[in-house]
Amino acid sequence: MTAEAALASSASQPQRPFVSPVRSTRTFESAIDHIIEGIERARLRQGDRLPNESELAKQLGISKPTLRQALRVLERSGLLTVKQGNAGGIFLASEYLPTEAISSNVATEEHSVIETLRSRRVLESAIAYEALVVATADDLAEIERTVDLLLVVGIGRAQLLRADMMFHRAVARAAHNRVMEEALQVVYRHLAPTRDAYTESEEEAALVLKIHRRQLDAMVARDRDLLETALDFHFRFLEDRFAKRLGRPWSELFS
Repeated sequence: MTAEAALASSASQPQRPFVSPVRSTRTFESAIDHIIEGIERARLRQGDRLPNESELAKQLGISKPTLRQALRVLERSGLLTVKQGNAGGIFLASEYLPTEAISSNVATEEHSVIETLRSRRVLESAIAYEALVVATADDLAEIERTVDLLLVVGIGRAQLLRADMMFHRAVARAAHNRVMEEALQVVYRHLAPTRDAYTESEEEAALVLKIHRRQLDAMVARDRDLLETALDFHFRFLEDRFAKRLGRPWSELFS
């Protein structure tokens, strides 16, 4: 009997989740471990279907961008096949666990995160310096509005991430450069899993508020040196957390 048939025969009984929630960190590496554990516990065989993307993300307690990062590694490693379309889904491609391939692809994905964080420094700095010169009073007022969103008592993690993204988009608009805005969107699509993994909860709202306020104050003052200091403080928020998880000094990865 296939795993799918076994699941169907017990449909009337309470179903145990395919995977347990990722409780320690929301990184894609943790998601990979939990997905492999779920495959083994469910005794899936080649060709069997895993829960769909939405269900997996819900059970793991992670965002879809973080899940897709994990699935990308497992697909590249030959363990899973991800098919699009009406007949699509996530399928077990091999019953052999490709440990070495997974380790190699995790390293590749980590290198991609480093590239994204370094690219963010270059692009967002250029945008902020341009906005420092050309931003209007209305632009600065809109940026301040996004900062004030962080003052909401008991702000949730999802709202914190949205407010953070609104801040960056407002700064990009203040540069009045469409190409820069579009380039920022590309960088932030790549950055989404990292933001999800290292922006913890409403307890960090005060720190994010401080980071955004420092940058806004520098822009209002039209002070390039003050802005440079504020930007470095801002970028280090994610960079330090990522370097710490890898067990490597920040200077080795980003200086």
